[in-house]
Amino acid sequence: MIKCQIDQKWFEFDSAWESLSVSSLEIFYDKFFIKGKFHSNVPQRIIDEYETVEYLMFFAYNHIELYNEAFNKCMRLLDVVVKLKAKELQINLKFVNGREKNLNLLIKEICSTQNYSSLQVELDWFRKLRNMEMHPGEGSFLGPFLNHTSKLKLFVNIVNFLFIDEQKLNALTNTEFSLKKIIKSFDSSYFTALIDNKKYLIKRIINHKVIYNKYDTSLIFILEPILTDTFEFVSKHVGNPIRVLITNYTVEYNKIIGTNANGSHFELLTDNKKENIIVVNTFENDLRRLEDRNRINYEMHIDHKALLDIIDLTYIHSYD
Repeated sequence: MIKCQIDQKWFEFDSAWESLSVSSLEIFYDKFFIKGKFHSNVPQRIIDEYETVEYLMFFAYNHIELYNEAFNKCMRLLDVVVKLKAKELQINLKFVNGREKNLNLLIKEICSTQNYSSLQVELDWFRKLRNMEMHPGEGSFLGPFLNHTSKLKLFVNIVNFLFIDEQKLNALTNTEFSLKKIIKSFDSSYFTALIDNKKYLIKRIINHKVIYNKYDTSLIFILEPILTDTFEFVSKHVGNPIRVLITNYTVEYNKIIGTNANGSHFELLTDNKKENIIVVNTFENDLRRLEDRNRINYEMHIDHKALLDIIDLTYIHSYD
Protein backbone atom coordinates (compact mmCIF):
# COMPACT_ATOMS: atom_id res chain seq x y z
CA MET A 1 0.00 0.00 0.00
CA ILE A 2 1.33 3.44 -0.98
CA LYS A 3 1.59 5.84 1.93
CA CYS A 4 -0.11 9.15 1.19
CA GLN A 5 1.97 12.25 1.98
CA ILE A 6 -0.33 15.17 2.77
CA ASP A 7 1.19 18.63 2.51
CA GLN A 8 0.67 20.45 5.81
CA LYS A 9 -0.21 23.66 3.97
CA TRP A 10 -3.77 22.33 3.56
CA PHE A 11 -4.23 22.59 7.32
CA GLU A 12 -2.51 25.91 7.96
CA PHE A 13 -4.23 29.15 8.89
CA ASP A 14 -4.35 31.65 6.02
CA SER A 15 -2.61 34.75 7.39
CA ALA A 16 -4.68 36.94 5.03
CA TRP A 17 -7.37 36.81 7.75
CA GLU A 18 -5.13 38.74 10.13
CA SER A 19 -6.04 42.01 8.37
CA LEU A 20 -9.64 41.28 9.49
CA SER A 21 -8.58 40.79 13.14
CA VAL A 22 -8.83 36.99 12.94
CA SER A 23 -6.11 35.15 14.85
CA SER A 24 -7.80 31.84 15.73
CA LEU A 25 -10.41 29.40 14.44
CA GLU A 26 -12.77 30.43 17.27
CA ILE A 27 -12.64 34.11 16.27
CA PHE A 28 -13.10 33.20 12.61
CA TYR A 29 -16.11 31.00 13.38
CA ASP A 30 -17.71 33.68 15.54
CA LYS A 31 -17.23 36.52 13.04
CA PHE A 32 -17.43 34.91 9.60
CA PHE A 33 -19.19 31.54 9.75
CA ILE A 34 -22.87 32.10 8.88
CA LYS A 35 -24.78 28.97 9.79
CA GLY A 36 -27.94 28.07 7.89
CA LYS A 37 -30.50 28.68 10.66
CA PHE A 38 -33.55 27.43 8.76
CA HIS A 39 -36.94 26.55 10.23
CA SER A 40 -38.67 23.23 9.60
CA ASN A 41 -40.78 24.45 6.64
CA VAL A 42 -37.75 25.28 4.49
CA PRO A 43 -37.39 22.61 1.75
CA GLN A 44 -34.70 20.03 2.45
CA ARG A 45 -33.01 20.68 -0.90
CA ILE A 46 -32.23 24.27 0.15
CA ILE A 47 -30.90 23.12 3.52
CA ASP A 48 -28.69 20.48 1.87
CA GLU A 49 -27.29 22.87 -0.73
CA TYR A 50 -26.60 25.58 1.84
CA GLU A 51 -24.52 23.00 3.73
CA THR A 52 -22.04 23.21 0.84
CA VAL A 53 -21.91 26.99 1.46
CA GLU A 54 -21.05 26.20 5.10
CA TYR A 55 -18.21 23.87 4.11
CA LEU A 56 -16.75 26.46 1.76
CA MET A 57 -16.96 29.10 4.50
CA PHE A 58 -15.35 26.87 7.10
CA PHE A 59 -12.38 25.87 4.93
CA ALA A 60 -11.84 29.49 3.96
CA TYR A 61 -10.01 29.64 7.29
CA ASN A 62 -7.21 27.77 5.49
CA HIS A 63 -7.65 29.50 2.10
CA ILE A 64 -9.40 32.88 2.22
CA GLU A 65 -10.45 32.86 -1.46
CA LEU A 66 -12.94 30.09 -0.61
CA TYR A 67 -15.05 32.64 1.24
CA ASN A 68 -15.88 34.30 -2.07
CA GLU A 69 -16.74 30.89 -3.51
CA ALA A 70 -19.12 30.31 -0.58
CA PHE A 71 -20.96 33.49 -1.49
CA ASN A 72 -21.00 32.53 -5.19
CA LYS A 73 -22.59 29.19 -4.30
CA CYS A 74 -25.19 31.02 -2.21
CA MET A 75 -26.03 33.27 -5.17
CA ARG A 76 -26.49 30.25 -7.44
CA LEU A 77 -28.77 28.73 -4.81
CA LEU A 78 -31.06 31.74 -5.29
CA ASP A 79 -32.38 30.11 -8.50
CA VAL A 80 -33.41 27.01 -6.55
CA VAL A 81 -35.10 29.06 -3.82
CA VAL A 82 -37.15 31.17 -6.24
CA LYS A 83 -38.24 28.23 -8.40
CA LEU A 84 -39.27 26.12 -5.40
CA LYS A 85 -41.33 29.01 -4.04
CA ALA A 86 -42.90 29.64 -7.43
CA LYS A 87 -43.95 25.98 -7.65
CA GLU A 88 -45.42 26.19 -4.14
CA LEU A 89 -47.50 29.20 -5.21
CA GLN A 90 -48.52 27.33 -8.41
CA ILE A 91 -46.72 29.83 -10.61
CA ASN A 92 -45.73 28.30 -13.96
CA LEU A 93 -41.97 28.23 -14.51
CA LYS A 94 -42.47 28.37 -18.27
CA PHE A 95 -44.45 30.46 -20.74
CA VAL A 96 -47.22 28.83 -22.76
CA ASN A 97 -44.74 28.40 -25.64
CA GLY A 98 -42.50 26.27 -23.41
CA ARG A 99 -39.77 28.88 -22.92
CA GLU A 100 -38.49 29.14 -19.34
CA LYS A 101 -39.23 32.31 -17.40
CA ASN A 102 -36.18 34.20 -16.18
CA LEU A 103 -35.43 34.87 -12.52
CA ASN A 104 -36.52 38.50 -12.76
CA LEU A 105 -40.04 37.59 -13.90
CA LEU A 106 -40.45 34.81 -11.32
CA ILE A 107 -39.47 37.21 -8.53
CA LYS A 108 -42.01 39.76 -9.78
CA GLU A 109 -44.77 37.12 -9.84
CA ILE A 110 -43.94 35.88 -6.33
CA CYS A 111 -43.81 39.41 -4.94
CA SER A 112 -47.05 40.45 -6.63
CA THR A 113 -48.86 38.79 -3.70
CA GLN A 114 -49.35 41.07 -0.69
CA ASN A 115 -47.58 38.82 1.84
CA TYR A 116 -44.35 38.74 -0.18
CA SER A 117 -44.34 42.25 -1.67
CA SER A 118 -41.88 43.43 0.99
CA LEU A 119 -39.21 41.07 -0.43
CA GLN A 120 -39.24 42.61 -3.92
CA VAL A 121 -36.32 44.99 -3.30
CA GLU A 122 -34.18 42.43 -1.45
CA LEU A 123 -34.74 39.64 -3.99
CA ASP A 124 -34.01 42.00 -6.89
CA TRP A 125 -30.82 43.12 -5.16
CA PHE A 126 -29.74 39.49 -4.74
CA ARG A 127 -30.62 38.75 -8.36
CA LYS A 128 -28.35 41.58 -9.53
CA LEU A 129 -25.56 40.36 -7.24
CA ARG A 130 -26.02 36.87 -8.67
CA ASN A 131 -25.70 38.23 -12.22
CA MET A 132 -22.50 40.03 -11.25
CA GLU A 133 -21.07 36.85 -9.71
CA MET A 134 -21.97 34.84 -12.82
CA HIS A 135 -19.95 37.33 -14.91
CA PRO A 136 -17.11 38.45 -12.60
CA GLY A 137 -14.60 41.05 -13.64
CA GLU A 138 -10.86 40.73 -13.29
CA GLY A 139 -9.71 40.54 -9.68
CA SER A 140 -13.09 39.67 -8.18
CA PHE A 141 -11.63 38.25 -4.95
CA LEU A 142 -13.12 40.61 -2.40
CA GLY A 143 -15.18 38.18 -0.30
CA PRO A 144 -15.10 39.24 3.36
CA PHE A 145 -14.08 42.78 2.40
CA LEU A 146 -17.45 43.25 0.68
CA ASN A 147 -19.37 42.37 3.83
CA HIS A 148 -20.52 38.99 2.55
CA THR A 149 -21.39 38.03 6.13
CA SER A 150 -24.38 40.39 6.13
CA LYS A 151 -25.41 39.25 2.65
CA LEU A 152 -25.32 35.60 3.74
CA LYS A 153 -27.40 36.42 6.82
CA LEU A 154 -29.89 38.28 4.63
CA PHE A 155 -30.13 35.26 2.33
CA VAL A 156 -31.01 33.03 5.30
CA ASN A 157 -33.56 35.61 6.48
CA ILE A 158 -35.23 35.77 3.05
CA VAL A 159 -35.45 31.98 2.73
CA ASN A 160 -37.02 31.68 6.18
CA PHE A 161 -39.58 34.37 5.35
CA LEU A 162 -40.47 32.84 1.97
CA PHE A 163 -41.27 29.44 3.48
CA ILE A 164 -42.87 30.43 6.79
CA ASP A 165 -46.27 28.84 7.35
CA GLU A 166 -49.38 30.84 6.45
CA GLN A 167 -50.54 31.51 10.02
CA LYS A 168 -47.21 33.02 11.06
CA LEU A 169 -46.91 34.91 7.77
CA ASN A 170 -50.29 36.55 8.32
CA ALA A 171 -49.30 37.48 11.88
CA LEU A 172 -46.10 39.12 10.61
CA THR A 173 -47.69 41.08 7.77
CA ASN A 174 -50.67 42.25 9.84
CA THR A 175 -48.47 43.37 12.73
CA GLU A 176 -46.08 45.15 10.37
CA PHE A 177 -48.96 46.99 8.69
CA SER A 178 -50.40 48.11 12.05
CA LEU A 179 -46.99 49.16 13.38
CA LYS A 180 -46.23 51.32 10.33
CA LYS A 181 -49.62 53.00 10.61
CA ILE A 182 -49.19 53.80 14.31
CA ILE A 183 -45.61 55.06 13.97
CA LYS A 184 -46.68 57.32 11.11
CA SER A 185 -49.33 58.85 13.37
CA PHE A 186 -46.90 59.73 16.20
CA ASP A 187 -47.23 63.50 16.73
CA SER A 188 -43.68 64.34 17.77
CA SER A 189 -40.43 65.11 16.02
CA TYR A 190 -38.41 63.18 18.62
CA PHE A 191 -38.74 60.50 21.32
CA THR A 192 -37.46 59.49 24.72
CA ALA A 193 -36.45 55.86 25.22
CA LEU A 194 -35.75 53.69 28.24
CA ILE A 195 -33.27 50.98 27.24
CA ASP A 196 -31.32 48.81 29.69
CA ASN A 197 -32.36 51.16 32.52
CA LYS A 198 -30.85 54.14 30.70
CA LYS A 199 -32.75 57.09 29.23
CA TYR A 200 -32.01 58.38 25.73
CA LEU A 201 -33.28 61.18 23.55
CA ILE A 202 -34.10 59.72 20.13
CA LYS A 203 -34.19 61.78 16.94
CA ARG A 204 -35.97 59.17 14.82
CA ILE A 205 -36.84 55.55 14.29
CA ILE A 206 -34.46 54.83 11.42
CA ASN A 207 -35.92 51.44 10.69
CA HIS A 208 -38.11 48.79 12.25
CA LYS A 209 -39.18 45.22 11.51
CA VAL A 210 -41.53 42.58 12.85
CA ILE A 211 -40.03 39.08 13.15
CA TYR A 212 -41.28 35.74 14.42
CA ASN A 213 -39.40 34.93 17.61
CA LYS A 214 -40.12 31.53 19.16
CA TYR A 215 -43.91 31.46 19.58
CA ASP A 216 -44.89 35.05 18.84
CA THR A 217 -43.95 38.18 16.97
CA SER A 218 -41.20 40.50 18.22
CA LEU A 219 -40.23 44.02 17.19
CA ILE A 220 -36.85 45.28 16.06
CA PHE A 221 -36.16 49.00 16.34
CA ILE A 222 -33.09 50.83 15.06
CA LEU A 223 -32.97 54.29 16.65
CA GLU A 224 -30.90 57.40 16.02
CA PRO A 225 -29.79 58.84 19.38
CA ILE A 226 -29.45 62.58 19.91
CA LEU A 227 -25.80 63.21 20.67
CA THR A 228 -24.29 65.68 23.08
CA ASP A 229 -21.26 67.67 21.88
CA THR A 230 -22.39 66.70 18.39
CA PHE A 231 -20.10 69.02 16.46
CA GLU A 232 -16.98 67.84 18.30
CA PHE A 233 -17.95 64.15 18.19
CA VAL A 234 -19.08 63.88 14.55
CA SER A 235 -16.05 65.86 13.37
CA LYS A 236 -13.92 62.92 14.54
CA HIS A 237 -16.30 59.92 14.65
CA VAL A 238 -19.38 58.66 12.82
CA GLY A 239 -21.51 57.28 15.65
CA ASN A 240 -23.83 54.28 15.60
CA PRO A 241 -27.58 53.78 15.96
CA ILE A 242 -29.14 51.96 18.94
CA ARG A 243 -30.55 48.51 18.15
CA VAL A 244 -33.19 46.79 20.27
CA LEU A 245 -35.32 43.65 20.08
CA ILE A 246 -38.66 43.95 21.91
CA THR A 247 -40.90 41.12 23.10
CA ASN A 248 -44.16 41.13 25.10
CA TYR A 249 -44.92 44.51 23.60
CA THR A 250 -47.90 46.83 23.39
CA VAL A 251 -48.21 49.62 20.84
CA GLU A 252 -50.45 52.51 21.82
CA TYR A 253 -51.01 56.13 20.87
CA ASN A 254 -47.59 57.85 21.09
CA LYS A 255 -46.12 54.95 23.11
CA ILE A 256 -44.47 51.55 22.61
CA ILE A 257 -43.57 49.47 25.67
CA GLY A 258 -42.24 45.96 26.10
CA THR A 259 -39.34 43.82 27.26
CA ASN A 260 -35.80 44.08 25.87
CA ALA A 261 -33.94 40.93 24.77
CA ASN A 262 -32.04 40.86 28.09
CA GLY A 263 -35.28 41.02 30.10
CA SER A 264 -35.16 44.72 31.02
CA HIS A 265 -38.10 47.10 30.54
CA PHE A 266 -38.32 49.09 27.29
CA GLU A 267 -40.23 52.28 26.56
CA LEU A 268 -40.36 54.51 23.51
CA LEU A 269 -42.46 57.65 24.05
CA THR A 270 -43.09 60.77 22.02
CA ASP A 271 -41.80 63.82 23.86
CA ASN A 272 -42.50 67.55 23.59
CA LYS A 273 -40.80 68.80 26.76
CA LYS A 274 -39.31 72.26 26.34
CA GLU A 275 -35.92 71.37 27.87
CA ASN A 276 -35.58 68.39 25.54
CA ILE A 277 -36.57 70.43 22.49
CA ILE A 278 -33.60 72.72 23.25
CA VAL A 279 -31.25 69.68 23.23
CA VAL A 280 -32.78 68.46 19.95
CA ASN A 281 -32.37 71.87 18.31
CA THR A 282 -28.73 72.06 19.45
CA PHE A 283 -28.09 68.60 17.94
CA GLU A 284 -29.61 69.61 14.61
CA ASN A 285 -27.78 72.95 14.53
CA ASP A 286 -24.47 71.20 15.26
CA LEU A 287 -25.08 68.82 12.34
CA ARG A 288 -25.70 71.77 10.04
CA ARG A 289 -22.44 73.40 11.18
CA LEU A 290 -20.39 70.39 10.13
CA GLU A 291 -18.38 70.32 6.93
CA ASP A 292 -20.40 68.69 4.16
CA ARG A 293 -18.17 65.60 4.02
CA ASN A 294 -18.49 64.99 7.79
CA ARG A 295 -22.25 65.46 7.83
CA ILE A 296 -22.79 63.26 4.75
CA ASN A 297 -20.46 60.62 6.15
CA TYR A 298 -22.42 60.59 9.43
CA GLU A 299 -25.80 60.35 7.70
CA MET A 300 -24.70 57.62 5.28
CA HIS A 301 -22.98 55.59 7.99
CA ILE A 302 -25.86 55.61 10.44
CA ASP A 303 -28.40 54.62 7.77
CA HIS A 304 -26.16 51.85 6.43
CA LYS A 305 -25.43 50.56 9.93
CA ALA A 306 -29.18 50.52 10.62
CA LEU A 307 -29.70 48.23 7.61
CA LEU A 308 -26.94 45.86 8.80
CA ASP A 309 -28.40 45.83 12.32
CA ILE A 310 -31.86 44.86 11.02
CA ILE A 311 -30.30 41.97 9.07
CA ASP A 312 -28.19 40.85 12.04
CA LEU A 313 -30.97 40.93 14.66
CA THR A 314 -33.38 39.13 12.31
CA TYR A 315 -30.78 36.42 11.71
CA ILE A 316 -29.95 36.02 15.41
CA HIS A 317 -33.45 36.05 16.86
CA SER A 318 -35.86 34.68 14.25
CA TYR A 319 -37.14 31.21 15.04
CA ASP A 320 -34.69 30.69 17.95
